[in-house]
Amino acid sequence: METSQPQHAAPSRHRQWRLYLPLLILFCTALLVWALFSHRPQLAYQPPELVTPKVDIVTVQPQSLQLPVLSAGLVVPRTVTRLSAEVAGQVLATSPDFVAGGVFAQGDLLLQLDDVRLQLALHQAEAGLQQAEVQRQELQASFSSRSLAG
Repeated sequence: METSQPQHAAPSRHRQWRLYLPLLILFCTALLVWALFSHRPQLAYQPPELVTPKVDIVTVQPQSLQLPVLSAGLVVPRTVTRLSAEVAGQVLATSPDFVAGGVFAQGDLLLQLDDVRLQLALHQAEAGLQQAEVQRQELQASFSSRSLAG
């Protein structure tokens, strides 16, 4: 009879390699990492060099200077005001701020007009009102006297 090896011996070795191969890979990797870290070059600390910058010193003198501005475009005002007269009259005084580009606040006096004609018109209107009141009273009195007589 022939002696033969059992057939399950070959798979047994295959199983052993499957078990030990990952452990062998981990061991070799750990050994390689240890070798790289233990034999790495050491860096010596070197403080940075301080470089002093070169500076030119100039004594400043006050002076008038006109800077030209070269540009192209259209200047548009933020607010445009149109001034129109509601009454007629001669201008007696003008505010110094009442110029093109001038700035003024609400309530500032811009123009002072001669109001003699306006005062005259006011007095005439008041006189006309008083005359109308007198006529009303006369008519009312005559109406009252007719209604009592009649």
